[in-house]
Amino acid sequence: MQRSRQHERLKSREQGRKEKPTTHGRFDASTRIKVIEIERTGSPQRLRHAIQKLKKSTKPQKILRVPQHDMDKATDIAKELRAKLTITNLSKTKRKSIKR
Repeated sequence: MQRSRQHERLKSREQGRKEKPTTHGRFDASTRIKVIEIERTGSPQRLRHAIQKLKKSTKPQKILRVPQHDMDKATDIAKELRAKLTITNLSKTKRKSIKR
């Protein structure tokens, strides 16, 4: 799937290796201790897919970056899936930690 320029710009700001391939697909950025997935669409199916992909990761810190108006929707889906992760807005100014 082709990604937008905005998605690529957001991804380039993250630390670590970009487009890290795994058995679950590719993460947008990955370091030794954290994995980051950026989901710009507000689609519940795409949010669910991103959260499930993060949930399968063995890294201790899992971060999902979404637009601020989709943070509540992503929080509800993460709680429903019982995922332990951090949801932040795209500019990293607001954060919600989900603890199963």
